[in-house]
Amino acid sequence: MVNNFYMSDIDFIKNNFIDSYLVSFGIVSQFIELTFDNKNYDSIKINLDCKISSIDRTFEDEVTNLRKYSNDVYSIAYFIRANLKRVIGIEFSDRKDNIIIRFEGSIDLLFDFKEESDDMSFSFIQNNSPNIYFK
Repeated sequence: MVNNFYMSDIDFIKNNFIDSYLVSFGIVSQFIELTFDNKNYDSIKINLDCKISSIDRTFEDEVTNLRKYSNDVYSIAYFIRANLKRVIGIEFSDRKDNIIIRFEGSIDLLFDFKEESDDMSFSFIQNNSPNIYFK
């Protein structure tokens, strides 16, 4: 069963996304795709088309420096530190134009949706059998 949720479903996202682990990240058709797992869902996919930054200024500078190699895909580097880390929080700005995802290990990533063309979608795919990786 696949359900797609958008920014209007903030409570659902908060309640079902916290305690997920980032298990995969990559570029698909020039968009960032993230995959998370948790005890209730086989897969939580996030597709992104927005500006991403890190609260950690040193890390931000390192990732931004990669832009010289590829302006289109350098931002995938933000997720290297978050790989296999647990989501411990998600915060939405009052205007819903910024989201901060907080990972264990003091990794905070900011997603900026101020441009008209920016987009983020969540897909939650439910478990049909017990997940042996999460207790």
